[in-house]
Amino acid sequence: MALLAVATLPSDTGMAADAVTNQFAVAGPSALDAGAASAIAAAVRDFYITVPTGQTQRVRDMLSPVLDNGTDRCTVDVYDISNHLDGSPHGSPIFTLPFTLAAPNGGTALPSEVAIVASLHAVDRSLQRVSVPDGPPGPTGDTRPRQRFTGRIYVGPLNTQATDAASGTVRVSSIASALIRQGILTLARNIRSNSPVLANLGIWSRADATVRAISHVKVDNAFDTQRRRGERASSAITTTITYL
Repeated sequence: MALLAVATLPSDTGMAADAVTNQFAVAGPSALDAGAASAIAAAVRDFYITVPTGQTQRVRDMLSPVLDNGTDRCTVDVYDISNHLDGSPHGSPIFTLPFTLAAPNGGTALPSEVAIVASLHAVDRSLQRVSVPDGPPGPTGDTRPRQRFTGRIYVGPLNTQATDAASGTVRVSSIASALIRQGILTLARNIRSNSPVLANLGIWSRADATVRAISHVKVDNAFDTQRRRGERASSAITTTITYL
């Protein structure tokens, strides 16, 4: 059985289109039921609001103040995707957990499209080929097996507490990197230990119609961009070019 937990962090604009979502796939034996869905939702919620093992901050501490900090404004919706692993519509959630994302302690908002990527690697990813010729000649017809063992979570929008400019170039801080990596590790452990059955945080490959358990999480020190999260322009100024 496979479940998909979707965390939704609304914007303070109140517009649904401005909300941020992260998806976490989970696979396990057929006994993944409502009890498992509840435990998985709680583990995903805790990824944002609790201090992971070995850290002193929470993921929410480095998130942007443009996110809605109202009581129970955020949600984790859990869907049963067991019969929809090919990506077909999976219907309504089987469990929903509201939660509160407290405001960060300090920091200034970065542009909302700025994010930190956590790359998830499935078991045996290193054994997969990057590209395999298939179909029409050239890269268009190639399949990429390693991509099916790789997932991404875009953490953001962010505030300046996630940055380090000591070298003169703005990078992801080592604190933010460790916080996200340990957060994913703690999430995976909580899903495994707290659900009624031994479930695994995984990577959902729609091409293969399967969810594979993760074995590694990687965070580099370069920021990434999620353009759909960026603020829309609220004004524009045009200057006429004149020649003296």
